[in-house]
Amino acid sequence: MRKNVNKLTVLIGLVVVLIALASVGIVLAVTGGDDSSHKARADKDDPFPENKEFHTGADANPYAGPVPLKTQLKAKPFHAKGDVKYYWRFDDGTTSREQNPAHTFTEAGYYTVLMDARDSSGRRDRFTLILGGWPKDLWGTSEKRRLTKTEQLDAVRAQSLRTNQRRARLKREGKPVNDLGNPQSTPKAGTSN
Repeated sequence: MRKNVNKLTVLIGLVVVLIALASVGIVLAVTGGDDSSHKARADKDDPFPENKEFHTGADANPYAGPVPLKTQLKAKPFHAKGDVKYYWRFDDGTTSREQNPAHTFTEAGYYTVLMDARDSSGRRDRFTLILGGWPKDLWGTSEKRRLTKTEQLDAVRAQSLRTNQRRARLKREGKPVNDLGNPQSTPKAGTSN
């Protein structure tokens, strides 16, 4: 019974991620088009087009999949002064200073990926992405049939449990963990990246 509960929790989380990805696809389809919609296409890349101060956008491809989950992350600055330095925390104890890093998540669970950016004038911004690495057997099952509500809730519970166990282990090992309730410090202005 417990094994079924864990599978269901994972599957529910998967459904949530897939719905979010479908929503993004619909937004992109609406803003695309011919050359007359050039402004709409340019603004869709900017998560906050009304903000004229320095800020960033970030994306991942894919957001979810079976482990090992190989994903390409991309960051884009808006209204930056000079060069921009980046600092990614992947919530698995690893980091990167690349603008567009590739990363592989080897364990099942949710990952809160934080990207901190700083331009040459010292202005900072942070962008957060949520990614999901799933056990291969559960990822395949969820694509074959629709889940019941109970299965969905059980899948989310199991995925959350795996995530909490991974984070506890990383904390014991002294590695960085991205807990949004207790954010880590960002690189200080003037320090080397």
